[in-house]
Amino acid sequence: MGNTLKVPGAGLHYETSGSGPVLLFIGGGNSDAAIFDRVAGRFEDRYTVVRYDRRGNSRSRLHEAVGPQSVEEHADDARRLLEHLTDEPADVFGSSSGALIALDLVAKHPEKVRLAVPHEPPAFTLLPDYAELRVKLQASLDEFHRAGTEAAMQMFGKSMGLENPEPAPEQVVALPPAVRAMMMRMNNNMPFFFEYELMPFVAYQPDLKALEKAPLVLGIGADSGDAPPTRPNRVLAEKLEIEPTVFPGGHVGYVTHAAAFAEKLDEVLSA
Repeated sequence: MGNTLKVPGAGLHYETSGSGPVLLFIGGGNSDAAIFDRVAGRFEDRYTVVRYDRRGNSRSRLHEAVGPQSVEEHADDARRLLEHLTDEPADVFGSSSGALIALDLVAKHPEKVRLAVPHEPPAFTLLPDYAELRVKLQASLDEFHRAGTEAAMQMFGKSMGLENPEPAPEQVVALPPAVRAMMMRMNNNMPFFFEYELMPFVAYQPDLKALEKAPLVLGIGADSGDAPPTRPNRVLAEKLEIEPTVFPGGHVGYVTHAAAFAEKLDEVLSA
């Protein structure tokens, strides 16, 4: 069921299912609420599962001039959504740039979060080669301006070790209507991602001191290898003196390995 929450400068489209304590999913990049549909149903018997379109994406329209996005503002959106839905601390899973949001949320508002599970956040400021990675990402943005979304995505994927073959047209046609609709929305979100989110988000600096006391499980994908998105959580785990937790699949294991990923997440949340 879709609902809209008014927040400063935007209206957040959110969906809830199930009943029980709140489990909030925060998507990354150009994704929206539907990216978590394959795992959401596996928690509905014991959680109120919440997923949403982040501001500027899909059905979450901006009500003011579009400009550079910030992790902090998106985390404040998540806080407002939690406050709207529950008086109790919630479990929060964030993927990719959604994991940056989860980190900021739990750092600033630990009273709102029972457990945060940021999975492969691109917190590249933690890495010794941040400047080099930033140059590569800026090149992707420049390619977007020069040649458009498809060319920019290819460059971005190569630089991040996230290369995925494009589905053939006949494969897209064969997908369920809801999945085709999600893919169209995600494709339409790409210009916003490149123009307003990519570079500001990768400049985000986690509050390490606040995170020392935060309820955290840092996730990495079993199949991600040493791709750039896996490395910040390894560094962060070392700084916080905790072990990263390995989840099935790669950067989006909750899509490619939904059943196994949900089982692992359930194990983490139940520990």
